[in-house]
Amino acid sequence: MQHLARHRADAGKWRQALDTATEALAFDDRSDAADVPRLLLLTVRGEALLGLGQLDLAAREAESCCYDDGAVRALGALLRAPADAGLQARYDTAVARLTTRTASERGR
Repeated sequence: MQHLARHRADAGKWRQALDTATEALAFDDRSDAADVPRLLLLTVRGEALLGLGQLDLAAREAESCCYDDGAVRALGALLRAPADAGLQARYDTAVARLTTRTASERGR
């Protein structure tokens, strides 16, 4: 189901991608687990929310699963709306985490 959700997101079928990812996550709700399939499903779910224009929900979803790239994209899209200091702070935090992680990965 993760592959189907990914395929639907890549095709821009946001509602179908969201529904498929949500259904797949419901099969085995191990919310404390950080396994790769679960993270990939959460990523698709966040992207689908972003694609559906549910930017704040997408940002919260990305932040909650530590998907910094997704959080940066969702928060960046939100910043194009009227200015909000709280959103700016969340965006800056996500960018800092992403930058730090990327720099440490290059240093390996």
